[in-house]
Amino acid sequence: QPLKGKLVVITGTSRGIGAKIPLPFAEAGADIVGTHANPDIRSERRQQRVINQVRDIYPDVNFESVLVDITDPDQRLDLLNAAVGGDMNSPTRKVDVLVLNAAGGLEEGKGEDWADRINHEAQIELVRLFLPHMQKGGQIIFMQSLWSHYYGQTKQYAIYEPVARTKHAAEVDLRRGIPELEKRGIKLSVLVGDVIRDTSVHSMFSRVFKADLAQLESIVPGGKFPDAEEVAVTVRDMVLNPGEQGKTRYIGRDSLPPFDESVFGERLEKKKIAEMLPMYNDNSLYLDSFELTDMNTGEAFYTTREKDFDGHFDGDFADMKVMPAHFTTEMAAQAAGMVVARTRTLGSGVPLFTGVQADFVSMSFPGETLRTIAKFERAVSGRIICSAEVFGQDGTQVAKFDKISFQVLPTQELGRRFYKITRTARGLAPDEESSEDTLE
Repeated sequence: QPLKGKLVVITGTSRGIGAKIPLPFAEAGADIVGTHANPDIRSERRQQRVINQVRDIYPDVNFESVLVDITDPDQRLDLLNAAVGGDMNSPTRKVDVLVLNAAGGLEEGKGEDWADRINHEAQIELVRLFLPHMQKGGQIIFMQSLWSHYYGQTKQYAIYEPVARTKHAAEVDLRRGIPELEKRGIKLSVLVGDVIRDTSVHSMFSRVFKADLAQLESIVPGGKFPDAEEVAVTVRDMVLNPGEQGKTRYIGRDSLPPFDESVFGERLEKKKIAEMLPMYNDNSLYLDSFELTDMNTGEAFYTTREKDFDGHFDGDFADMKVMPAHFTTEMAAQAAGMVVARTRTLGSGVPLFTGVQADFVSMSFPGETLRTIAKFERAVSGRIICSAEVFGQDGTQVAKFDKISFQVLPTQELGRRFYKITRTARGLAPDEESSEDTLE
């Protein structure tokens, strides 16, 4: 047992990959401290099953789990105290290995800063907290995803963006800290995983990017995605054979296609835009051309038409026609949608405009060519947030939108809802036959 007497701390051991990591370490003889984040009975039982599974095979192993929200400073301190023997001020043992596995960012209702807090801030703070209590010759392993590792260099999956951006930031900061780690005799290792079967990311791909999933798996070495057990064994083996400082190890693929920068500066005309935004017909598409200027910004032009305008003034202004604010809003949303569609992968999902926060919307006039600058800002909890400014042909700013929100919904989900609602409108039960139903 090569790790007999060694102490391994693993965050997030109640589910997914984290639930599989303790077993290989127990096989190697290590003592283990894990974490679970939720105090509800289901989470407690799930974590206890993991502990029982390990103890059933290795009854002499020391394995405990601490209830910890790693984004909470006090609870991070609770984890440290439990790991070093009850009190960091009078520790009875030191940590040999810290596995930074717990992560998040795809959950609903956690707030816009959740991904930053759990994937970036918490990881850096855990290292800062644990470092003085680690054995010389110890190791920190950061669990990373392939899309996070290559963030900014490849076309990103839109709804995964909060995770990719924040985990990439954590890896960058951890690597910046290598000089301090070396002073203390601690090594940093990074394990970069492809899509891992039976995890939340795999479930997301199955739901939203199903068409991509089979194609991606076909080019993985061996023809299939790795599973959580394979990842767990790899983590243990990285401790047995750590390699050089800052070493990156890959499981699955080790690269992604680079972003095609030839799209920058390419002007798309209305026909091509309509293909990329198929939910709009010619009467409701308010873009004549679009050009991507960088990874997050695009420029669109639209020459207003007489039918775009309302004549709703009276008296001396009866002949004045202005473009209604909701048309200007739709134009800005379409420009923002093009930025997303050109730079992010949507899979089988479609970006649906769900809301706007405008600083102001002014007037434009018939025949005026409007210029819209749209910018991708961030993605949070399944939503994409953009901003936009609209200028008249004389340079006057006619609208400013601080927040344009989209939600990426799977087309299959939309189809089911459409089917249900249209049948209800016909007065039919969901499974009742209709002469208007057709089968292919």
